[in-house]
Amino acid sequence: MEWLMTMTCWAPFGPCPHPAAPDTPAPSPGELDLRLIRVAYEVAVTVSPCVRCGAALDGPRLSMRRAGWSHDWQVAVVVRCRGWRRHRHTAVATEAAGELRLGALQARTAGGES
Repeated sequence: MEWLMTMTCWAPFGPCPHPAAPDTPAPSPGELDLRLIRVAYEVAVTVSPCVRCGAALDGPRLSMRRAGWSHDWQVAVVVRCRGWRRHRHTAVATEAAGELRLGALQARTAGGES
């Protein structure tokens, strides 16, 4: 029953951390991170043609997601070509150990293979 003593002594300092309580939520990417990711991939899109048909690429679309159980986040970047087949290109920008890492754009087929 020593754990009751710990909770009682902790009361003057604020809410007691419960041993089974989940960790604090992971920080989301800030406005500056999202803007930097968007600008970086907009530049990549303007200088890169579609690897399958050579058509120009449309602007990137970003979607935020958690990186599994870790406290890091990921931003999925999806780009489609302007050709009649609209080939899909994807990349993942991640935050790991406080650093922003931009992944390479890779062409995807309808089945999801590279």
